[in-house]
Amino acid sequence: MNLLGIIMFGKLLSPKQMVTKDFPSLNVNTSVFDAATIEETFISSESVTYGQYKNIKYAQSNDLVFGCIEAEQLDNISLDAVAHEVYLSLFDLIAKYGYNYLVRVWNYVPNILEEENGMERYRRFNCGRHEAFVSKNHGVEQSPAANCVGVPEGPLSVYFLACKRPGIPLENPRQTSAYRYPQQYGPRSPTFSRATLTELNGTPLLFISGTASVVGHESLHPDDVLEQTRETMTNIEILLEQAAKENFMAAKDGLYLKVYIKYSEHFSLIKNYLETLNKPAAHQIVYMQCDLCRPELLVEIEGFCLPLTSNKQVNK
Repeated sequence: MNLLGIIMFGKLLSPKQMVTKDFPSLNVNTSVFDAATIEETFISSESVTYGQYKNIKYAQSNDLVFGCIEAEQLDNISLDAVAHEVYLSLFDLIAKYGYNYLVRVWNYVPNILEEENGMERYRRFNCGRHEAFVSKNHGVEQSPAANCVGVPEGPLSVYFLACKRPGIPLENPRQTSAYRYPQQYGPRSPTFSRATLTELNGTPLLFISGTASVVGHESLHPDDVLEQTRETMTNIEILLEQAAKENFMAAKDGLYLKVYIKYSEHFSLIKNYLETLNKPAAHQIVYMQCDLCRPELLVEIEGFCLPLTSNKQVNK
């Protein structure tokens, strides 16, 4: 296997401690439960080459490109402008090398719920991201799976996967598509699909976006973290059902989750509940503390799912 990149979660490291290799790497400033740090490692069975385009470090194989970006926000620049520039660079990179289909993006926004010049920073991020999609002619209905959570400080951190073949964006029938949210959530809607079904190195793979206790477009159970967790897992189960309609059959032990928790005192409650489900197994879940994109949300869960071993291909 060949290394595409490493994302480290935990306390911010000093520049001397940071990974300085040629391969893409990020250090995301989150608190991790049950560990000081964790590493998310991306690998490929194909040969990999590394490069840098503007401020993006990337790794490319025959079928995909993995990249990561850190963008500091200067005092006189708005977050929407920073996000816009990040996504323009991202789209320029994937177009340059022919990986035209963005399938998964992870976004970590400092101080996500604070106001900046009269607008919440998450809403500013959404404005910048949306305008980049529009200006580069990437239709929002074909947008990738994504998450966007908050970190206490540091740069805007983004990492992504793009492919040469399109994935299948999936929506949850009990939720309003994020890109169709009403304007009460901001002047520009979040640009992501609820999940993306793709094929990497010949293997089907389901990417599940950041998922929360949202039905329609409204948050449910604002003061009950266990009910929010149950509602979130219901939404994830429905996404697995939607993937099955595209001939993706999830392996029994194929689900891997990353759980973002707003308040540390909720960690044990959430962990104990998820472990009672026994799907996925405890060792297939990681937990970290982050601010979420709405003040009332207490937990958000994202992840990916591996398929049953099968020769059956997903629908194209």
